[in-house]
Amino acid sequence: MNDVMTNRWIKTEIGFSAYANSLMQSREFLKNWAKELGWEYKEGKKIQGKEDSRPCYPLSISPKEGKISPSEFEEEADKIITIAEQIAQSFGNVNEYGVPVFTNTFFFSKLMEAGKKEAVEMVLHRYGVLALIYPLYRRRELEKINIELAKTIFVQTAEKEINLMPFKIKISEHFFNKGKKEEKKRVQERLKNWFNIDIY
Repeated sequence: MNDVMTNRWIKTEIGFSAYANSLMQSREFLKNWAKELGWEYKEGKKIQGKEDSRPCYPLSISPKEGKISPSEFEEEADKIITIAEQIAQSFGNVNEYGVPVFTNTFFFSKLMEAGKKEAVEMVLHRYGVLALIYPLYRRRELEKINIELAKTIFVQTAEKEINLMPFKIKISEHFFNKGKKEEKKRVQERLKNWFNIDIY
């Protein structure tokens, strides 16, 4: 089970879009952190905003192999979270709890479409700029051997996250309100059988 600590299975990226007037400063900020972490800096082509006529440029940094292991995240956790916090604060993207977390609301649909547990992925956005994509079964394995590290990376347990809004709204709209009680049962059984997760 130790390979869950050392294998690189968490796809990680820190990124945001910068307007032309802040491009140089933003570019320098991310390049410096990329150098500090030993990550890669990437800059996308200019894009035109739909609601804002000003052009902006997608900027990001990520591990050179695209993924990071829990052990590597633990070593650099302070730096990774500090970067995300600084960017979020500059955009005013911090909620009343101080830890903005946005999760993929299509999780339940993907869960039921997957043919095996290894194919079920989750997406977590911390502060709206730090994106983590990973197999759920790997996260559950990590929680078994190092729950505190799992919380450092993912903020809370997978079970708690799945039971929080907006998931329960989405699953309610998608399944429960349509009178398909059997669908609710199927979702509950799959989460329990594959990941030992209960929906309350």
